[in-house]
Amino acid sequence: MSSPEDGRPVDLDVERVQRRILTVVVASQVLRGAGLAAVATVGALIAEQLLAGPGAGRLQAALFTVGSAYTPTPSSGSRRASGRA
Repeated sequence: MSSPEDGRPVDLDVERVQRRILTVVVASQVLRGAGLAAVATVGALIAEQLLAGPGAGRLQAALFTVGSAYTPTPSSGSRRASGRA
């Protein structure tokens, strides 16, 4: 428990705080996923227009997907090494 400046104890509703944190984390992950999909789509459309062919758009989307799939592996290894696994 923490105390305000006047010395009275403050009662925290732990379940309420945890529920709010979880709601914020879930909402941020949903928005992140939507943003990631939008970036991949727009990037593929731009590549297709710039390189004048649908193959370029598909290649960009494929490389984006492969990069997204392989990026967590080194990232998780570094987190585990620093003790944040």
